[in-house]
Amino acid sequence: DVGNVSGRSQRREFAAQFYVERTHTAERSISQALTLMNGSFANELTTRQGNPLLASVLSSPFMSFTEQVDTIFIAVLSRHAREPEAYVVQRTFEAHPEKTLEQHLGNLFWVLVNSSEFNTNH
Repeated sequence: DVGNVSGRSQRREFAAQFYVERTHTAERSISQALTLMNGSFANELTTRQGNPLLASVLSSPFMSFTEQVDTIFIAVLSRHAREPEAYVVQRTFEAHPEKTLEQHLGNLFWVLVNSSEFNTNH
């Protein structure tokens, strides 16, 4: 649970790896990129247990799949999903019916957090 004391400590440790003194020259190092892609904290964010946003979206029966996807885009990239992006997400979901909604939305969260847009803006 990221809300408890060890979760907060884990978040601080994770954020400390990405501290940049001068943001205008911010670049990810190889270790930062690998931590973001494969670190335990980043991977926890792809599950409802480790990500309060994902838990909220998954427990909102009034939201359509498109609204769930858009909510994740807004939370991660601070913008709505563009039509081509929403289309690709929808097609990926349809192409892999063996995966759960949690897996699909968790994967989307992971992809967005590891995107160059997220790295550039955050």
